[in-house]
Amino acid sequence: MEESFWKQTYEKILIGMGLFGITLNFLFLNQILPFLGALLLFTGFRKLRLENRWLKAGYAGAALKVVITIVNIVIGSVLEREKIYVSYVWKVIVFCGGILPVFLMVCLFLGMREELEKRKAEIKNEVLLHIIIWYVAMVVLAAWNYQGLILALIIIAAYIGILVELKHLAEQLEQAGYVLEEQPVWISDGKYVGGAVMVTVAGLIIS
Repeated sequence: MEESFWKQTYEKILIGMGLFGITLNFLFLNQILPFLGALLLFTGFRKLRLENRWLKAGYAGAALKVVITIVNIVIGSVLEREKIYVSYVWKVIVFCGGILPVFLMVCLFLGMREELEKRKAEIKNEVLLHIIIWYVAMVVLAAWNYQGLILALIIIAAYIGILVELKHLAEQLEQAGYVLEEQPVWISDGKYVGGAVMVTVAGLIIS
């Protein structure tokens, strides 16, 4: 059975979110995986930009995440990057880059909730509460500079659990009769992805 366009889209978004939760510090995967995740989020939310205000906000946030990810990769290759890292502007960029994944999860949840409300379907708001609790826990651990393994594994497991909850909500939305139609675009996803790769490569070469 062929997958619906909605399922292809939300799975792309969830995979993109999942890639941000993976930290592998070898073979440049700590840069490659977030870059791929940002592109998946952007191309996924792009297909939802006309559905409602929350999904449009997610599209804008995903576009900003792509830019910040590219900047982060390029700056990471600059010889005098330590001077940049202590600047106020960089701290703002890091803050925005850190909060955007949570912002995108909230946008996806609220966007799907709005579509469910249109169809008079039952809505489980616990997902939003779980996202907020997870983010607060992340902030607290970061403030304490916690480096233990046990809590880190709990945080990862909670993150995966949130993604599973979002997936179930997306499935519920489809069962409620939601159909996502592909909208015509001037520039294809492939061209956007190719452009992002070219800009990143060019930035690495120049730096």
